[in-house]
Amino acid sequence: MQMKILKCLTILLLSLVLSMTCLNVSEAKVEAINNKIVMDVQDAIDLYRYIAQLEAENKALKDGLDREREAIQDYMQKTNGLVQKYEEERAAWEMLEKQMNIELQSQKAKMYKTSAIALLIGGIVGAVVSD
Repeated sequence: MQMKILKCLTILLLSLVLSMTCLNVSEAKVEAINNKIVMDVQDAIDLYRYIAQLEAENKALKDGLDREREAIQDYMQKTNGLVQKYEEERAAWEMLEKQMNIELQSQKAKMYKTSAIALLIGGIVGAVVSD
């Protein structure tokens, strides 16, 4: 959603810039008289308006850039959070694997012990019965 807004803002700003460059700007008549710059009043007004437009565009571009930077920072924070959660989950799975391997080894040891005892008892019983 935020990326759509940024794209629309960028398209709007680019269209403004293009429309300003396509305008027919009459050349202002500027003269230097007695070490001062002199121009027609209308040319000075047009120049002031043009400067105001450029300042507005500059502000809009800076605001858009600031919003984009904030969005990127937010994205990076969320991504770092996901990576951290992934690492925690992986560590939990490794811990579970270790616990299961320990339990498996314990069960094997019990089974061997029970089998050895059963074999020993069976051998003793067999020896007593066959005598």
